Amino acid sequence: MRILALMTVLALTAVLAPLGASADTGLIPATDRLFIAAGCPQDTPGTCTSTRWLGKSPGDANSNFLTATTPADEVLYRATGDINWRDYASDSSIPTGGYVMDASRDVEMSVNITNNALMVNETIHARVTLRHGDFQSTVLNGDDIEVLIQNPGTTATYSWDLNVPDELDGVTVTSVTAEIAVHGVNAQGGYIDQSGGSFVKIPHLVPAS
Repeated sequence: MRILALMTVLALTAVLAPLGASADTGLIPATDRLFIAAGCPQDTPGTCTSTRWLGKSPGDANSNFLTATTPADEVLYRATGDINWRDYASDSSIPTGGYVMDASRDVEMSVNITNNALMVNETIHARVTLRHGDFQSTVLNGDDIEVLIQNPGTTATYSWDLNVPDELDGVTVTSVTAEIAVHGVNAQGGYIDQSGGSFVKIPHLVPAS
């Protein structure tokens, strides 16, 4: 009888332990899609190339041409490693309290690029900066993507899975900045889709309902 009672207690412990852990945290996985966006505010016409954001609303302008795609830019990059990044900072549409990060999943970044001219031997860079704590930040760098050739007038999607370090698990991120950079030998490679075709997915945790 004692053996049977002990086995019963062990079985109940095995069943209830995961439930207890879940009840302790009270958090479940969620994902937010933030658009890499640009637009033309009515009160400041002609500012499409400077009005950029990362948020829940897609933009309505694709006029931001890729940076660092001239021969001179390529020479500078090869000589110094410097490159022109185009940044998209999160706006007020992200949660007021920020994101409680889930380090068991990657941050996903996807960018659509359309070419006006022939794209040859271009390199596409991507990174996401997560800000947290007292003026702390963590940069997630994507692997460089080399484009051997992409024909004029075509659109291609380039994607990255950015690993979230374990030390950010459960940490609240208060702002996110996505950045894109392109360098190569073309006079102009094209432009970034900033009207719904480019985005960042943030893996986070929310209270269980």
